Amino acid sequence: MVSFARPLAVPYFSRSQNRPEDGGGVDLSWQMSPYAPTEFRVHREERRFDDATGTFDVVDSRVVPCAPTLTDTAYGIRHTYVCTDTTVTPSPSESFYVYWVTTVDALGRESGPSAAHSLSYRDGTAPPAVTGFTATATEYGTVLDWEDGPAADLAQYSVFRKSTKDDGTEYTWVGQTKPGTTRFVDTENLQDGENHTYFVDALDTSGNSVHNVAGDPYETAHTTVTEYDLRPTAKTPADWLVSVKAKADPAAGTVQLDWDLSSAYNRTDITGYRVHRWNPATAAYEPLTADPVTGLSCTDTTATAGTTHFYWVTALHADGTESAPGDAWVALAPQQSE
Repeated sequence: MVSFARPLAVPYFSRSQNRPEDGGGVDLSWQMSPYAPTEFRVHREERRFDDATGTFDVVDSRVVPCAPTLTDTAYGIRHTYVCTDTTVTPSPSESFYVYWVTTVDALGRESGPSAAHSLSYRDGTAPPAVTGFTATATEYGTVLDWEDGPAADLAQYSVFRKSTKDDGTEYTWVGQTKPGTTRFVDTENLQDGENHTYFVDALDTSGNSVHNVAGDPYETAHTTVTEYDLRPTAKTPADWLVSVKAKADPAAGTVQLDWDLSSAYNRTDITGYRVHRWNPATAAYEPLTADPVTGLSCTDTTATAGTTHFYWVTALHADGTESAPGDAWVALAPQQSE
């Protein structure tokens, strides 16, 4: 005797659509033959990007409680069913959900899966604008402080700045902090007496913020500060051929200086380099080392924390002459402000 089991009908999954703006959930819709089983299972996977492997891994898989409703028979012999998954929660920006539907017959047998639909479920509510926002000018940059936001899905704070040296209308992104970190030190801006307006934008895991949801309300959480002007009164000549870079290490309390010569420079008779640091008390660039530096780098271990330092580097020739200086500056913040 030969037995034969007819394959169970597979739903035609036609739509998945999120609707976080009206209370949450994902609307699902599929069609079935009127002669097929009317019990369904809605499956959901959450897949998240793994930086280590470069792939999207399944971090959660379940059958969701989604009671279908027969809505119409507009597709001829097919009946249309709909339901809403109200158990879904907003997913982080690096993840998404995958849905598929199966039928279940009277014997409890489950059909094969329908075509899968994937979507990113994001909420549409922005975190509140930051409060208690202040900006304080210091010799090493502008210190920004604000109160931590109450949103449970807060992802980060983004810091923006606009300056008088520009046209004063465009904000530039200058950095970000994690939730719970409500202090940011802008050390990347030369302390030359400009006015700056800062704005801090709170973003949630779905990418919502007061700025990108409500239009352009930068002014809802901004503050303006006038920075110090610490520029040396001694001007660097315009025809310098020594290119200098300075990098601060606040944890060590040091400044690393690196330099090189322009390709147009005659290097054959260079015997060393002189490193100078600006001294505001004497209004002069003073040698940092007693003897010339023979390499192309130097670490300033005597730099004072909590201020901005200005440097000159000159090349020394065999005949005793000294080149025009190349310059660099760097803000050395106190260790506790990092």
